[in-house]
Amino acid sequence: MARKKMKKTTYYYIGIIVAGVIGAVIIFSSMSSDTWKDWRTNNVGVARPEELDEQIDCLSNGGVWKNTSCNFEPIQHTTEPNTVLIYPMTDSGHTFTTILPHNIVIYLDKDSKVTWINKSFFTATIYDRAGTWSAGEISPSMQKSIQFNKTGFYDYQVDSTYEGNSGNIVVISNETNSLPVEIRAKMGMSIVSNYLGNNSELIGVGIGDLEKGVMITINQEELKKQKDAESFYYNMYKNLIPFEVPITIEFSTPTVPTE
Repeated sequence: MARKKMKKTTYYYIGIIVAGVIGAVIIFSSMSSDTWKDWRTNNVGVARPEELDEQIDCLSNGGVWKNTSCNFEPIQHTTEPNTVLIYPMTDSGHTFTTILPHNIVIYLDKDSKVTWINKSFFTATIYDRAGTWSAGEISPSMQKSIQFNKTGFYDYQVDSTYEGNSGNIVVISNETNSLPVEIRAKMGMSIVSNYLGNNSELIGVGIGDLEKGVMITINQEELKKQKDAESFYYNMYKNLIPFEVPITIEFSTPTVPTE
């Protein structure tokens, strides 16, 4: 009798195990073998070819996999003056190195030191495109500084494992007006460029010939808002640029309509 009871108990547990296995097979067979989940964002989806490898690379480099691309947490710009942050940014699945801010204006009679902080996961190399100076390599989470002692316009490059980027440094002193007009035009363009995207009326800035100097393009809708829009914006940007340089104001329709 005891033997029959033991036999029934054994069959009972075997039945539970078999039922569990069948249930698991049914559940997992209904899921794609390429289904992934990023536990930090709770996003779930079906991977495209090689997407799982991309996800692994993303997470191993400190990124967050969201939807179908790698995303890095946005970096807030430091409040420290004359400081540039280097960090990776992803757009449409393409990761590149970016810097913030792109343009810096410094004064020799104040603090003429510029510091770069590497917020990326790879070593970054910083150097002047004209070959006059180099900050060398900056390891992740490290920083380096360069002291500038000469008035002028400096166009520099940041190289990393990701696609590189470039930035500008404008060094101003009481000798700025003695620089060639083409150098002052580059300096003026860099200063005005800092306002692109912040002022809806400003839609472009560039450099013309020696007579035109800094070419500033304003939304033509401003012609309706200002009695003499050309003079208004000429005086506005003349006061913004702290040295003498030719300024030309033009009006055009923005490529992307502004609100």
